[in-house]
Amino acid sequence: MKVCFLFNFSSMATPAMCVVLFVSACSEPTITSAGNLSPGAMGHEPREIIESQPPQLTPSQQRRLDLFKATLFESSDSDPSRRVDAAEELLLMRLTQALDVLDQALCSGRSPVILAVIEAMDKQTEPVAGLLEPAVFALTNSPEDVIDRLSVVLTQYEDQALRKIAALALDEQATVNNRLGPIRALSAFRSRESAARLIDIIKQSPGKSSLIHSTACEALSQLTGFNYGTNVRSWLGWWDEFREKPLEEWDRVMIANLQSQITRLVDENNDLRAQLKVKDDLVIQVYEDLFPLLTEQDRLNKLPQLLENTDSSVREYAIERIQRILRDTSTIPVELQDKLAAQMGDEKPVIRRQTAELLDSLGYPTIADRVAQAISNESNPDVISSYLKILTARTSPDALEPLCNLLSDETFCDAAAAALWELLLSEHVTEAARATTQTSLAAALNNRQNTPLLRLKALIADEDKLIELESKLDDEDLNVRRAIAEGFARRGHRQPLLDRGTDEIIYPYAVRSFKGGTSDMTGFRRLATLRPMPEHQGLWESAVKAYTLSLPSSLSLEIDNNLQGLAYAPLELRSILLGRIAVLPEEQVAVQDRSSIIARLVPILLELGEVPRAYEFLDTLPNIQSGSTLARLKFHTALLIGHWDVARQLDGSLLSWISVLDSISTVKKDAAARLRDEINVRFESQLVDNANAKAAFDAASAKIPPPQPDPAMQDAAGGISPR
Repeated sequence: MKVCFLFNFSSMATPAMCVVLFVSACSEPTITSAGNLSPGAMGHEPREIIESQPPQLTPSQQRRLDLFKATLFESSDSDPSRRVDAAEELLLMRLTQALDVLDQALCSGRSPVILAVIEAMDKQTEPVAGLLEPAVFALTNSPEDVIDRLSVVLTQYEDQALRKIAALALDEQATVNNRLGPIRALSAFRSRESAARLIDIIKQSPGKSSLIHSTACEALSQLTGFNYGTNVRSWLGWWDEFREKPLEEWDRVMIANLQSQITRLVDENNDLRAQLKVKDDLVIQVYEDLFPLLTEQDRLNKLPQLLENTDSSVREYAIERIQRILRDTSTIPVELQDKLAAQMGDEKPVIRRQTAELLDSLGYPTIADRVAQAISNESNPDVISSYLKILTARTSPDALEPLCNLLSDETFCDAAAAALWELLLSEHVTEAARATTQTSLAAALNNRQNTPLLRLKALIADEDKLIELESKLDDEDLNVRRAIAEGFARRGHRQPLLDRGTDEIIYPYAVRSFKGGTSDMTGFRRLATLRPMPEHQGLWESAVKAYTLSLPSSLSLEIDNNLQGLAYAPLELRSILLGRIAVLPEEQVAVQDRSSIIARLVPILLELGEVPRAYEFLDTLPNIQSGSTLARLKFHTALLIGHWDVARQLDGSLLSWISVLDSISTVKKDAAARLRDEINVRFESQLVDNANAKAAFDAASAKIPPPQPDPAMQDAAGGISPR
């Protein structure tokens, strides 16, 4: 029997505690003398439910898939049971496309979404093979509140999951944050193998972060019931004693220790309830006696006093009330915001973190500067992580030095690099500051070559370092190529990106490199000929639109000449670019230039079926000369839109009208039918007297397809119109 205990003890500041005992019976795999899993230590293989080749979805399946996906990913305040139902339905579809959605959900980083998939997986009679990999990967980036639940579900996969989780937990090349979840998950397996992996972890070099060792020691305590804290020597001594004991004795000792721990924690919980009762009563008293009875203004007046209360629970309560007021869309007075800002120096980490996040939500003017000043002296990991998120969204020149210092901390390196990236893209950084950043960056890159650091280097490296970085654009690692390309694009180092424009990873950054800087027709031609892959068509079109805005309007026809011969330049794009110039004020576009642009634009609009818009452009031109290209275009357009008198003024020849009828008879049947009827009425006598014209008219009319019967008038059963 393998005995599994899952402990989920809440913070000591909260009276409620939860202890869950989970016992599962299964065969115990063997362990080698070195503490490794033996080749034959496999549990049963999960049943495969997914087709080897993705089938083509029927319209009904596609609608169901879209519905369940939308429900699963809807906003965080939705009914949790709806999410779970959607996840279960996706599992029951037994399709690769449905599994892809669940894969995305597990890796989304959103607790409600992940928990819904976990609950759906837990309800299955057999583990879902297709979700093992994403579920294991989710341990590396999921919020803490789902790690334990996810770990228990993964125990269904037994040794197949244990091996994968152990590999992530033991990977010294991974970041600290990516290892913590897998390390915690090892405790859920409650086996000697998982204990062996945790022992392997605490034997590793501590490095620059103690979080790995402390988390591994905590996981061992949860797994075994022994409590040696972070004393590595004690844990190694324990392992030497227990690694060779018979499995029956191992289980007996583990169960006894864990039961003893449960009893002790229940007693401690009862003591905590008594100790915290005074604080709880105080908060309840404040709530019951004051806030429900006060007006909104009186509540706002009372909150500054609560923020200055010596009791931390009261200060937390005050912050919670401000959060609630903000959620109710009420305005928080500046005076109260200033009082709140003082709490960034609170002795309690949770208050410092909540204060900063609340001020960030309020858009407090100096929040970035305050966070930049506070982060240097902050030691709590949760608070530092929150500060870094704020500094990524809001830059401050004061943040440069502390962010550079954090580049050498393995725990916060990536987040600090992301915040520095945003700061360096702002206008707050001097050349001297960039030099300081380069020095810190070089030191950090000596220890690791992760992509956030490489992206920074590509952005700020000296010119003589660029050739070395250019070679990394051909790296096998997609993330490395992406990081270097993004850095080059933002600094305007364009040519190496253009040289690799066929690389689907680099192409978007080659396009984005045209944003900013000097704009000219040479640059436009290079952008225009950067042929997009289908998935990047929209990106290319957006870039072309943006680039043309910075070019003189007098170049509009030359711009269109460059696009006209490109198969991937759609008519819609050309119509937007020409139309944007055509509506500029007279002082910006000469009459002759506007006429030439409209003459180019109208045929495009007619081909797109935008006849009224084409006529509007033509109607803005005064004094169109008879017989000119513009006159012929306006005549043709007027007939399409039904402006008969305008068309008659432009050209009253029956044969001209018939010629237009003939040209549109098969492609614009509705307009052709209206024009045919108008010619019959307007030129009735000429059609009688002119046999040639009558023959041409009849021939053109004969090409017009007959009207289709109205489906609503057909009999549903036999397709016969009612008599």
